[in-house]
Amino acid sequence: ASALALIAPPAAAQQRNVLLIIADDVGVDLIAAYEEHPNPASTPRLDALAASGILFRNAWSTPSCSPTRSSLLTGRYPYQTGIGRAIWPPGDSVELALAEQTIPELLGPAWNTAAIGKWHMHADQISGLQHPLLQGFAHHWGAAWNLLDSTPNSYYAYSKAVDGVLVWTTNYATTETVNDALTVIDEFGSEAPWFVWLAFNTAHTPWHIPPSSL
Repeated sequence: ASALALIAPPAAAQQRNVLLIIADDVGVDLIAAYEEHPNPASTPRLDALAASGILFRNAWSTPSCSPTRSSLLTGRYPYQTGIGRAIWPPGDSVELALAEQTIPELLGPAWNTAAIGKWHMHADQISGLQHPLLQGFAHHWGAAWNLLDSTPNSYYAYSKAVDGVLVWTTNYATTETVNDALTVIDEFGSEAPWFVWLAFNTAHTPWHIPPSSL
């Protein structure tokens, strides 16, 4: 049974909004607050969050995209979800089965839900665009896979799904993802609690220099 199924959610009125932010291929050695590397990247926002919140040190994760995502969504180990490695589009047979219970499915219709940004739990180029919606999210705006798998392999020009429809954008991917999250949260308003899965493509390949403004 799913670990999530063991947790009965309280009434929606008692809940606060939940924003789950996922950085791709980022270890603790890259976050200054962990002090695990003598010359870490500059991460002032994350350091501020760590200073004002809780910094977990005893936590483990599969060091790969798709297995970690499936575990976060279901509360189950990757070998239980059948995703033990990164999914390789197009046509990979590995995927997160619709029979798996996910966070938005557990929360139910009393919650507003959205998956914003990278998905990477299905490989089919057509039906895969609907996969986040079939897994319980009311919305999915973002890249279906790594930007490395799209054309022309750029954070500055790529295709993304908007509720199952493929569109083209030339906004820098990180900025586009943040803007999409802000838009959907604003549309949700305050009448019901919301859960937003905010998954960035960065810092995954392809390597690039972000805009100077960032």
